[in-house]
Amino acid sequence: MQIPVTITWKSIGWIVAAIGAVISATTYAVWEVRKDVIEDLRRQISVYEQSKGWKLPETLAQLNVISEKLQEQFSERALLDKLKVEKQRALEANGDLQRRLTVSENLNASLQARTASLEADLQKSIAQTTTINLKQGESADLVRNRLSLGVSSIYSSWVTGYLDNESISINVGQNRSLEVSGKKCVLTLKRIEQSTAMFAFSCV
Repeated sequence: MQIPVTITWKSIGWIVAAIGAVISATTYAVWEVRKDVIEDLRRQISVYEQSKGWKLPETLAQLNVISEKLQEQFSERALLDKLKVEKQRALEANGDLQRRLTVSENLNASLQARTASLEADLQKSIAQTTTINLKQGESADLVRNRLSLGVSSIYSSWVTGYLDNESISINVGQNRSLEVSGKKCVLTLKRIEQSTAMFAFSCV
């Protein structure tokens, strides 16, 4: 069944107005899209125009120089960091050595004081004239821990034995000279009686 449609000038005006609105909206949208495209093209043209003034080889050379300088700076920074670490290790090692040196110096001072004391005792002991009486097979220290005398055999006028680990044969009244700690010393067989050898030992 057909529905009758009545067309009037008023309805025609409405239709024309609607069509015009649609055309206007479409034209505006197309214009906005074209405007964005045109702006993008203008930017590209501007960049292109600016690039014409570039000297490409020189620009590349400058970029290479900058890159090399940056690389050098990075290398120098790495080297500086490495040197800082090595410096810290050296400072720690130096501190350890200083502590060991202090201990060694204290020990050395103690040893020197002990040596000086022993040397003083030695000088005091050898500064005196000592009389030593020995029978056959006996020994004695002339200087403590430094010089010893041993008697192997005793005869009527002489004695055999060892002086400072060297064999000797000495007659009554005979002297044996030797040096002990920088002092000149003399060992003398004074006499023999009752199978006993009597010695005198002195240093100057």
